[in-house]
Amino acid sequence: MSSTVHYSLPDNSLLLVKSGDEITPKTVIAKSDITFSDENIAIADILHIKPSQIFKYLKAGIGESVMKGQIIAEKKSLFSSSIIKSPFTGKLKNVDLKKGILTIKS
Repeated sequence: MSSTVHYSLPDNSLLLVKSGDEITPKTVIAKSDITFSDENIAIADILHIKPSQIFKYLKAGIGESVMKGQIIAEKKSLFSSSIIKSPFTGKLKNVDLKKGILTIKS
């Protein structure tokens, strides 16, 4: 039985199989030099809130994926509002309630 699978790869990927090659679930089809890192955002400092209040202003939960430019935190007041957009695509990993920092794994 033959199947065709379409899959998008990152731009810098090296394809390791050719059309017509027989593959198994353990076959590596491509490799990439993409590295993942943790990025910290000082949510409490930016929004001028107490670190313990971060969850009140987050628009996405821990473990959720966010896209670059997506609003991840927002503070509204009577005369103004402040928003924080994700600087990159990643997943919300952790909140440090003592330092007021949100960690995103990119």
